[in-house]
Amino acid sequence: MAIAKTSRNSKVFMYTWPNMLKRRQLGDKPTQNNEQKPARPATPQQGQRSPNQRPQTAAGTPNAQPSGQPPAPGQGRRGRNRRGRNRNANQGNGPQQQQQRQPQRQAPRQPQRRPPPPPDYIQRDLLLIATGEALKGIDEVRAKFDPLAKKVPTHVTLLFPEPALSINKEFLKSVPTAELPSLQSLTFTRIEVHEDMYLWLVPDEESASKLIAWHEALTSKIENHTQGEKYHPHITLGYIPRSITPEDAVAFAKNLISTPLSLSFQKLLLEEFGENQISTPLDTISY
Repeated sequence: MAIAKTSRNSKVFMYTWPNMLKRRQLGDKPTQNNEQKPARPATPQQGQRSPNQRPQTAAGTPNAQPSGQPPAPGQGRRGRNRRGRNRNANQGNGPQQQQQRQPQRQAPRQPQRRPPPPPDYIQRDLLLIATGEALKGIDEVRAKFDPLAKKVPTHVTLLFPEPALSINKEFLKSVPTAELPSLQSLTFTRIEVHEDMYLWLVPDEESASKLIAWHEALTSKIENHTQGEKYHPHITLGYIPRSITPEDAVAFAKNLISTPLSLSFQKLLLEEFGENQISTPLDTISY
């Protein structure tokens, strides 16, 4: 008979055949040091898979492609990235992605048509046209200072511009020319600056009174006219630019125009013009 000693906390028992047989019959639990470990799960047999095992294809590898064939587009070694999306989905390598990324062709834009310009503000006035060789010096001054020198001849304005509806084309036929003073010859005596901007050739008192009589007779035939309170008869020589002083402009005009100057007038002109300042004759009276 042999006696075996164990650690201090373990029980002492005898390894004898009767004692061991008795333990098996009585079904004693194992000692503290000989506690059994939990059993490992059984190894699955061939053809079965454990609940935690990934599905396998016929080739034996997870998500494996058949041998001899390239991987599907967008499928790499792992097939998907960490976010669960296809790695190559945003790269546009496939033909479908390239077609989707191409911008759609828009229909060509139709050229926008500009709206028609507003109708010109048509105006009409009445001019007394000067003639004769004495106009040579006046024409030279107007060529320098007057932008309308090539559009409108030298004249005295008897009726300043009014809307076209205020003066009809038959206006001159209603003017009593026989009752008004003759305007065939007028005398101009001085060159002056008006409002620091305009260069005028001004008539003497007798000629001015004749022109004022015509102006008053014409305005009396127009309702709601805009002629102003006082009429100053003159010939406009031009507009003084800022590059020269008014004194220099007057000196330049006096070198070409000797006063007093007698001018001949043989025609009344009713004209029409728009924003382009191009004169269109409507009616004339010669005397």
